[in-house]
Amino acid sequence: MKIPSRITFGLTDYKVKRVQSNDDFIGRHEPILTEINLDKTLKEMLELKTFVHECLHAIIFQYGVDIPESKEEKIVAQMTTGVTELVLQMRDK
Repeated sequence: MKIPSRITFGLTDYKVKRVQSNDDFIGRHEPILTEINLDKTLKEMLELKTFVHECLHAIIFQYGVDIPESKEEKIVAQMTTGVTELVLQMRDK
């Protein structure tokens, strides 16, 4: 599935960039830079899951979802697979 080079949440446009990771991340939501960075070496399915994961972080940030910071990563990780499955099913229709 093709990952877009830009995506918008609310009034905020994010650039989606493929970057060289220094092994401490495979994806990162950068709210100040309004970027979603993905490791450029990711294979297609892992890239999609990582993109969805980082988009969930962006949605939480942009819409002020009230999740304690200490629990955000766990909640996002738990939702990533289900949302990715949804996206893939929509693509196939």
